[in-house]
Amino acid sequence: MVLLVLWMAFVVRCSWFLRRLRGWRELPEAHAVPEDFLRTSPRLRSAIVGLAHPGLLLAGGLGASVLAVLLGGPEFTLHLTP
Repeated sequence: MVLLVLWMAFVVRCSWFLRRLRGWRELPEAHAVPEDFLRTSPRLRSAIVGLAHPGLLLAGGLGASVLAVLLGGPEFTLHLTP
């Protein structure tokens, strides 16, 4: 359960960073993505930047985490005492 909470916090943090990097719009006009990133393939660059949406990451990551909690995923226990 602790690992799942840490994973959810990680997904939220990554989504927040992605929002700061590329913005919230579907195809951002102003962003902080380096101009050298895929300079030789502008269409591929546009597709990758467009698909890296923070809302999609947040919905997918947190949705999968909530689903894992509801389905009762495998329980891992580490016993440190002999």
